[in-house]
Amino acid sequence: MDLGATPAFDHAIHASVVLLTHGHVDHVGAIFSHARAHKMSCGGSVPTYYLPKQILPLVQKAKEAMMALDAFGGRDGGILEMNLVGVAPGEELVLPLKKNLDGKEVVVRIFRTSHGGCPSVGYAISTRLRQKLLKAEYRGLPGEALRDLARSGVELKEELIKEDFDVAYTGDTIVEALVDNPQLWSRCHTIFCEATFLDATDTSRTMARDRGHMHVDDVVQVLQLSSNQRVVLMHISDRYAAQQALDYLVEAIPSQFVDRIEVAVLSLNGGLQFQDLARSGLVALSAYTKQLNPKQINLPDDKKQP
Repeated sequence: MDLGATPAFDHAIHASVVLLTHGHVDHVGAIFSHARAHKMSCGGSVPTYYLPKQILPLVQKAKEAMMALDAFGGRDGGILEMNLVGVAPGEELVLPLKKNLDGKEVVVRIFRTSHGGCPSVGYAISTRLRQKLLKAEYRGLPGEALRDLARSGVELKEELIKEDFDVAYTGDTIVEALVDNPQLWSRCHTIFCEATFLDATDTSRTMARDRGHMHVDDVVQVLQLSSNQRVVLMHISDRYAAQQALDYLVEAIPSQFVDRIEVAVLSLNGGLQFQDLARSGLVALSAYTKQLNPKQINLPDDKKQP
């Protein structure tokens, strides 16, 4: 989900599907390198990139420019193969995954976000199992009776659908887009939520609003709208060092929500010092809080909230 620039690029190479939330370079800049690397590493497989319909023509032009640049010096520009598919809020995709997940479909639903006028979407991913089961009124009948009913044209089975909502990914957005339409993302087990601005100042709150991002105050609204989901905070501005970001979160997040929060801070300045606390690259806010006493919270006095 999104592919700008990442130190974990080697882990993304094998992804056959990439879901892009919007067209800013820090979210799409690596897709051309990914397409080339994927084809070379995965037996010629061509990856698919889903992206907002409004930016599809621009990304197609960028692809053509990249191919032309790659063709200089006799290089085969045709190696840059990629399927580009435009999507819009309200649409549903069944991903063309080759692996059979015990008969389950991987379903992606697109929801509306708002990012400062930039065309943008979020994604909610679920697994869906379709089963044909004997209708309740026919259960317990002997085999001969079922056979006779089937021969007479009676439909004995019905389709039952079981769906498990797994992951929501907000991309870059203001909180109102989520608050106004919680039907999809609030049902998912894990919510990857942007949290760009963290310090408790009016300046940061204004910048978040003006630039189409979320402030940590907005994250509290997301926590209140969801129930017991795990919330992963990402897209934290690199204006904050890792410890500073965690300290701001400790100050801002109400205690009843702390156990649900994990934070992507390892890439921030000083983030590597928290590797021992990290699980899958994320630091649990509860684990960070347990090792603190109030005097250790490293915020300027004028930035601490009462």
